[in-house]
Amino acid sequence: MKDIASLGLALDTDAERAAFDRVRSRPDRPDGYRALARLLKKGSDPRRAEKVFLLAESLFPEDRLTLEEVSEHCEETGQLDRAVGICRRLVERGDSWVAYTRLSRICKNRGDPEAAVGLLQSVPEGHPFKARTYPALFTLFFVMNDHARGIRNLEEAIRACGPSHRFVKDLGRLYLKAGRKAEAIRELVRSLEYQPDDLDTVKLIGLAHLDLGEYDLARGRFREILDRDPDSYQAMIQLAELSLHEHKLEEAKEWLDRIRAVQERKGEPLDSRSKLALGEYWVKRGEPEKALPITMEGIRETPFYYPLELRHAYSVLEEACRGVRDECQTKLCAEIRSALNANPDVFSALIALANRLKKQNELLPAKEVLERLLLTFPGNALALVELAETQFQRGVFESAVQIAQAAARVPAGSFARDRARAFRLLAAVHRKLHDDAAAAECERQAAAIVET
Repeated sequence: MKDIASLGLALDTDAERAAFDRVRSRPDRPDGYRALARLLKKGSDPRRAEKVFLLAESLFPEDRLTLEEVSEHCEETGQLDRAVGICRRLVERGDSWVAYTRLSRICKNRGDPEAAVGLLQSVPEGHPFKARTYPALFTLFFVMNDHARGIRNLEEAIRACGPSHRFVKDLGRLYLKAGRKAEAIRELVRSLEYQPDDLDTVKLIGLAHLDLGEYDLARGRFREILDRDPDSYQAMIQLAELSLHEHKLEEAKEWLDRIRAVQERKGEPLDSRSKLALGEYWVKRGEPEKALPITMEGIRETPFYYPLELRHAYSVLEEACRGVRDECQTKLCAEIRSALNANPDVFSALIALANRLKKQNELLPAKEVLERLLLTFPGNALALVELAETQFQRGVFESAVQIAQAAARVPAGSFARDRARAFRLLAAVHRKLHDDAAAAECERQAAAIVET
């Protein structure tokens, strides 16, 4: 059987050499191998750690901590099948919660959350890990939007383990997400009995009242937060947006000014949500020319995973464009808002809208939709290729070349199909410009991408 010396490791630092010597002097201790591998992972050639992990696994096939660390290394380096195999061995033994969590995470990330659910639910009653499965299942059901099973899981957790702040609050969060606002308020208020200083729970109660149209109760909760945390951004932005909804414009402006002052004091720029609220303020004040730039900034900075916020932002922008009598942009914003309303996935909604406009030969609006998409997804290869093809169809060849070249430059191995499309588009442009040699080279690069 191999020993550590037979691996031929090149050791770069005194710490690595000291760890190596400890393993060589005590080859029967698995913790020494793990410590050495951890050091080598951080060094100049992390592949050395792979050799140590392989050796440790072969020498100590029953050591739980070694197998957990080897499975972690396999997950980090993309050796998922090997990680799954090790975790399944540990799960069969029943003594490694790490194996349960890692295996369920791999299943979820592979697009099979039901396998992760089944794994966690397979832990039998009375097992030491049973209590840990309830929070893990809550997270899965929350992400899966499976409110019914999520609620049943937490009700079972409360029966089995007794009520706690975490279980009761999570039950309230699920009721809130399921649209059962009154039940959400009941459970969230109950969770405050276990942790009265949890301001996040107070915020969630305020949001539930807001959704029920109980504005005074919501306002009271947000002010309660500010009484305890005067700089609470969440409370101030909720109060600003509520004031805008009720058309209390000067009150809204006071909250937005207060947010700006706090962020300036902290050396932070005004955030995207506040910019969108400020744009809505100017629209409602009847000053659309002031709303346009700040709303566009807010849209550019709003992450794609906030589709409701983006939809509202485009409705504000639509009103601002209407206010300055820009009919084309007003129509475009309405199209985008409608697309986001029909499909909450921002990327697929706007790509579908752009393709529909292209089929209708509305190339300029299609171009503008794709440019808006790239504000939210800068450098996305598919959006770049679609935009380059639109410019090619419009006859704007120089722009088409620049955009297609940007798409072709995305990292090798990523977005291969889109990169191949970019090279084919470049070939088409070169043929249009009668540069057959350049066209042939682009076709060759497209074929090489497809082949690999």
